[in-house]
Amino acid sequence: MDIDPMVSCDDTLLLLSRHLDGDLSGAEDGVMHAHIAGCAACRQALDEMSQLTLALRELGRHFDEAVLDDGFTAQWQARLGTGHGENGDEQLRLFGRRAANDAAMRSALQAAKDPLGFVRLFVQLGRDNGYRFKAEQVELKLGLEAANDDKLSDAQLERVAGGSGGFDGKKMLDLLNGLDQ
Repeated sequence: MDIDPMVSCDDTLLLLSRHLDGDLSGAEDGVMHAHIAGCAACRQALDEMSQLTLALRELGRHFDEAVLDDGFTAQWQARLGTGHGENGDEQLRLFGRRAANDAAMRSALQAAKDPLGFVRLFVQLGRDNGYRFKAEQVELKLGLEAANDDKLSDAQLERVAGGSGGFDGKKMLDLLNGLDQ
């Protein structure tokens, strides 16, 4: 049987992978089988990929019944160096210090237009740098308990505005670092 010149071996390899995942339509399956019938290299690739898929499934069966305890994630984060601390509060403190000492992050945070924008950016920058804490933790640290309602009390506004009548991202960053109590 001749190989269909319209179907390349590269195209067929993609079909082979999807075939092993059970993700081919009937027409795609027919094209794949027609190609491998005339192509020894693609038949060999299918055989090798099939063996690998079976080996990986067998390996996975060893872990199907595994139960991970509560400390598993923390242990692996510590081993991988991604945890940056024991809990979210510690990570928040460590990242606050890092953000205050990093000119680019400090500048971005100081440019925030409002408290909620500051909190969102702070959390995102933290995540981007491997830290894990929640927006609620940042809001609590800043005294923005009402921030989820987009309404701040006069005292909260005064605290983040620093008395200037406008939002002050530097003041918020200082608050996070305990520099302005």
